[in-house]
Amino acid sequence: MLKKILCAFIMLTIAVVVSAQKITLREDGITLIDGKPFFPIGSYRDPSQTLNDFSGLKEAGFNMTHEYYFEQRVASTDDLIKTAKTYLDEAHKNGLKVFMGVPRKAVKKEKSKDIEKFAAALADKPALLTWYVYDEPLLHKMPFDKFKKAADAIRKGDPEHPLTMAMAWIRKKGTPQPYLDAVDIVGVDTYPIGSKHKDPIRAVGENIRIAYKKSQDKKPVWSIIQAFEWEYLRKEKTLQKDGAPTIPTMPQFRYMNYLSLASNAKGIIYYWQLKRHYDVKKDSPTVWKSICESVKELNGLQPFLVAYEDKTQYKMPGNIKIWTRQHKNKRVVALINYYEKPAVFSWEIPWENVKSIVAYPENKIVKLDKSLQLKFAPIEVKVFILEFSNM
Repeated sequence: MLKKILCAFIMLTIAVVVSAQKITLREDGITLIDGKPFFPIGSYRDPSQTLNDFSGLKEAGFNMTHEYYFEQRVASTDDLIKTAKTYLDEAHKNGLKVFMGVPRKAVKKEKSKDIEKFAAALADKPALLTWYVYDEPLLHKMPFDKFKKAADAIRKGDPEHPLTMAMAWIRKKGTPQPYLDAVDIVGVDTYPIGSKHKDPIRAVGENIRIAYKKSQDKKPVWSIIQAFEWEYLRKEKTLQKDGAPTIPTMPQFRYMNYLSLASNAKGIIYYWQLKRHYDVKKDSPTVWKSICESVKELNGLQPFLVAYEDKTQYKMPGNIKIWTRQHKNKRVVALINYYEKPAVFSWEIPWENVKSIVAYPENKIVKLDKSLQLKFAPIEVKVFILEFSNM
C-alpha cells in the first residue's frame, strides 16, 4: 500500500514538473516560454463571455486571453481556485495563454494571504503567462499602497511569472510612475475612435512611447487596441471624427497594429465591450470580420514579430513611419502614413541583394526596382516582404 502511495506521489510530481512552463522576458522585452520567443496577440474575453468557451478566440486566431470573472466574482478563495484551475486547463487544451486577474475584492480589502494562496495554487498551470494585477488602477482610483500589496502577494505566491497591468492616463505627470515600477509588463490602452474621445488615432503610438520613457525603457509595453464602439458603451450616438466612422474599421486596425509595432510594442491585445452592452459578433459583424482579418495578418508575421529590433535609423519623412524586422533571408517592411490625410512617398530601398518584393497580405508581386513610388490614403499602411539572395 505504501509503495502504491509513493508511486502515485512520484507520478504527480513528474506531472507538475512537465506541465509547468518557465516564463521569462528576453533582454529586449520579448516574452519567452521555456526559452522560445512568444508574441502575444490577445483579447480580453471570448465573444461568448461564457467561461471555458474559447470558440470565438480560436476563430479569430488569438493566442492569449483574459477573463474578468476571477476579478469580479464574489466567492471564497477556494471556490475561485477550483474554477480557475478548470479555466486554465481548458485554455491550455485550446492552445491559449492567459493573463490572469486576481480578485478585486481581495485587492481592495488588502487580503494578501488570499491573493498569495490564489497565485500559488495556479502557478503550475501551463496556460498561465502573466498575472494581471489590476485594470486601469488610476482610472479606478486604486491607491498605490493597495496595488503594491497585491503585487507583492502575487510574487510571494508565484515568483516565477511576470506581473502586468493596463494603464490608462499614461500622460498624467508623475502619477503612473510607482505603478509602472511595481510590474514587469505595462499594457497601455488608447481608445481614440469616436468623437467624444480627444485623442487622435496616432496617440496609440505616442502613449506607447510615453510608457517606455516613464519606465526608463526597462519594461516591455503591450498595446491594447480599441475593438469596440463607443455608442454601445455610452448609449449615445457620436459624430464622425477626421472623416473616420466611429466603429473600428480594417484600415484603422491595421494602422493601430503597425503603429504599435513601429513604437516597439511587445504584444497586441484587443479589447471589446461586455456582452451586456452588445455582442461583438452578432451586433457588429463588420467589426468582428475586421478583427479576424487583422489577427490573421499579424499571425502571418509571427517570425518577424519575435525577431530582434532593427535599430538602424532609416531616413524617413515626418509623415511616414517605418517598422521593419529581419528573419533569415526575408525582411518585413511596414510603411505607415502617420496622419489623417493622403500622402505620396518615393521609397528608396536601402538594402542590397533584394531578390523579390511581395505586397502583404495581398501576396501580390511588386515590380523590382530600387525606388518605389507610393500613394497613401489617410492612415494607410503598406506592407512588403522582401526576399534576399546571398544571405
